[in-house]
Amino acid sequence: MEDTLETLNEKPVAVPQAVKTLAILAYIGNGLWAVVFLGVFFWMMAASSEFERLLGVGSLPIGVVGIAIFLVVAMCTLGIIGAFQMAAGKKLGFWLYLVGNGIWVLMNLGSGQGENIGMAVISIGFIVGFGANLKSLK
Repeated sequence: MEDTLETLNEKPVAVPQAVKTLAILAYIGNGLWAVVFLGVFFWMMAASSEFERLLGVGSLPIGVVGIAIFLVVAMCTLGIIGAFQMAAGKKLGFWLYLVGNGIWVLMNLGSGQGENIGMAVISIGFIVGFGANLKSLK
């Protein structure tokens, strides 16, 4: 019964507009990447020999590539859940977002390719943007 009375007295968290805007952009970005990687996964399953030939992943077992794709989709999902939580005013969302996108950043930086480094910089910008508003989340 105490929990119910405590929640009645709590004031709703005023979420800054910057967090709401970043969250919407995070939904779009993470959702887009999840769909792209799922598309690659289904393409790989439907035409694995063509997939191997075009991308030159013949030396990698298809299962390893599938697991990597699954992990990227899981990171994107974690980022979406984290952004949703932050848009609702919950600080836990930042940590979920940080884990998902932090691993994404490390993967992109580790590749050493210019395009991937650019994506890593954008993700770092989102992490910094959310982190700057962390004090206003509960």
